[in-house]
This record gives sequence, structure tokens and C-alpha cells, in this order.
Amino acid sequence: MNPSRAVIPLVVLVLLTGTGCSDFIERVDIQKDNHADVTAMTTLAEQGNADAQTKLGDRLSDGAGVVEDHAGAAIWYRSGAEQGDAHGQTRLGLLYSKANREPQV
Repeated sequence: MNPSRAVIPLVVLVLLTGTGCSDFIERVDIQKDNHADVTAMTTLAEQGNADAQTKLGDRLSDGAGVVEDHAGAAIWYRSGAEQGDAHGQTRLGLLYSKANREPQV
């Protein structure tokens, strides 16, 4: 048997059983239901999860699966930013810059 042919099934097996694949499948399942995604993200954000706070800010800022709400986005970005989340800090700054003033919160 050609050694390269033996490696291909092994690579496929590793890819299918690795955490990257399960994470991808989980993300696809969550994206099928935006409401469930936003609900789960909101729960985590309310529990103080900085990553969820920033991602919820992204959703609100972009209107992805929710009604666009820049003031709400600023609240969640600020919460994540205050915990040191770099993405939250950046997005909050961009939101301020885009509005050329602090969003009404």
C-alpha cells in the first residue's frame, strides 16, 4: 500500500475527531437559530463573560440577528472593555469615532 494513501484516512480521522471540528459543528448549529444564539450570548454576558459581552455588542452594533442598537452595543462593549477585552476596547473606540461623540446610553 502506498504510504500517502494510508496517511489520508488518518488525517481525516484526526480532523473529524479534533476539537476544531466539534467547535465548528457547534457554531453551525448555533447559527441555525439566531434567537437561541443571542439568548445564550446574553446569558453569558449578564454573568460577566467579557467575550460574550463584546460579541453581543457586535450583534447589536451590526444588527445581526437583533435590531440594530448602537447605545446597547456601547453598553456591552464598555462592559467587555472594562474587563480588558481588547476587541471590546477597539469596537467601543470605533463606535465613538463613528458617531463622533459618546453614544447616548
